[in-house]
Amino acid sequence: MENITDSDLQFYALVWVFLSFGVAAYGNSMKVGFFPTLLASIFLSPVVGLIIAAVSGKKEAVKTCPNCGWQGLLHPSMAGFCPACGKNKHGKTKADYQTNVVSS
Repeated sequence: MENITDSDLQFYALVWVFLSFGVAAYGNSMKVGFFPTLLASIFLSPVVGLIIAAVSGKKEAVKTCPNCGWQGLLHPSMAGFCPACGKNKHGKTKADYQTNVVSS
């Protein structure tokens, strides 16, 4: 059986830490977040950290209205219009897009 040298242990520790940071980067887009995933990956294992991050589910994106500053989750039925001021990212309301067609 081979003896494990100090350089082997350093290599394994470095790989462990790099894998942990990679898993934590994935965990950043999940509900659990970056640091809890990093801690789980370092102290338990990168595989356990990956499982924890995957099970937590995706983080919902919070939107900010450029017109009024409202922050929150947009429902798909809003179709890009702010629920507070009723404007889209271009500053137009739904009424601005409704045009009357005149037949000739």
